[in-house]
Amino acid sequence: MSIKKANQLTMVNTAFFAVLLTLAGCVSTQGGKGVKSGDANKGTGIKEIATMNFAPPQQIQWKQIQNQQKDGNILAEWVPQKNTSKNTPVRIVYRRFVSNQSASDFLLSAIQPFKKMCPDVKANAFKTKSSYANQAGAEVLCSRLGKAKFGMVSYWSVFADGKAAHLLMSEVKTPSSEKAGVIQPKNKKQRQWANASSQLAQLMGQFNANVQVCDAKKQCQ
Repeated sequence: MSIKKANQLTMVNTAFFAVLLTLAGCVSTQGGKGVKSGDANKGTGIKEIATMNFAPPQQIQWKQIQNQQKDGNILAEWVPQKNTSKNTPVRIVYRRFVSNQSASDFLLSAIQPFKKMCPDVKANAFKTKSSYANQAGAEVLCSRLGKAKFGMVSYWSVFADGKAAHLLMSEVKTPSSEKAGVIQPKNKKQRQWANASSQLAQLMGQFNANVQVCDAKKQCQ
């Protein structure tokens, strides 16, 4: 992994597996329709994903708080410079899983835990600007996360090449609500929080939409 100018982060194809972050749940690497290596991009452009390139919003100063690697799997996490993983209002997570699942099957497995963790949850289709064929994405709205006093909006972008699934997730904490995506602030503090989280969510949605995947020859799409 390297950090380039303009806050450009490049995830290199190294390795990790650990307990999934709380919001990501458990993802199975089997089941569903598998993808043959080299066939994931319908014979055009990139055959095998070597790196995932993304440029976090420059309005925020980021720091990396996780970079774990093992057996072909990766977990990396970023939060704002002044925050920790517990008090951050926003975070970015990159994961690489050794898997032959299609991007859509992998995504469905990844967001499944939200149905149990949130009293009300809503998922909308979300697509990046990348032309890579085997990709899937979702905007997930959670009314309240478990017993926490906050809800969540998160953006999920998955790319799969038959050997691994690459997941980029960005999430923003919101005031808790009865209905997912429908926030009704009860006081000035909640109104300020709701406005700030709305702006952050727009920023992170744009961020996820601009992710690219690249091969070993640095051909990106």
